[in-house]
Amino acid sequence: MSVPPSQWYVQHSSGEQGPLSTQELWRLVQQGQLSPESLVRGAEQTRWQTVREVLASEGYAVPQADNPYAAPMATVVQGGTTLSGDVAPEVLQPLAQTRPWVMFLAILGFIATGLMGIGVVVGLAAAAFPPVVSSSGGVVEGILVAGVYYVGVLLYGFLSWYLFSYARGIGRLLASPTVPHLVVALQAQRSFWRLVGIVTLVVVVVYASLCVFGVGVGVIGSLTR
Repeated sequence: MSVPPSQWYVQHSSGEQGPLSTQELWRLVQQGQLSPESLVRGAEQTRWQTVREVLASEGYAVPQADNPYAAPMATVVQGGTTLSGDVAPEVLQPLAQTRPWVMFLAILGFIATGLMGIGVVVGLAAAAFPPVVSSSGGVVEGILVAGVYYVGVLLYGFLSWYLFSYARGIGRLLASPTVPHLVVALQAQRSFWRLVGIVTLVVVVVYASLCVFGVGVGVIGSLTR
């Protein structure tokens, strides 16, 4: 039984191109339509790697590294989309200044996630051994505490990971200032702000519902007097 060829997706500004086999990647590189430094991922993978790494891992002759003194090579993908292989210094400079703060916030978020994880353990311990952990607490209180902290672990964990991915993407962009690396970094930033937007919307809806509920209870109470 033959093993099916690996399937890869190439990253570019408008999304992903693929699936492409390793042989097709090699052909595009040979024809000058795909840069060896372009980013690809496997069909069932989330980790991005360069075309050069994929070709080397599967036994293809790896093209020579790009000449840093040569003109920037364009990455041309199918469908008529052309990406410049160079990112302007005016774009890199503010990102380089942003990266330390993004990494700092990501580290703080991971620390907060760990502390909330301890809160989950303490809450579960209070529910399992209420007389030992707390004289006033009970099973229900312990489970509620663990549940609240568990939600915090998920929220802060995802937010911190997106920030960390954004900072790591900026680092890769600074090391290799190509458009695909810029796209990956901005996608991590987009994921972070999308999650922030969803959480904000949920909080606003919950607060609005509580306000409406409180007003309704007050009105009903005044009418029943």
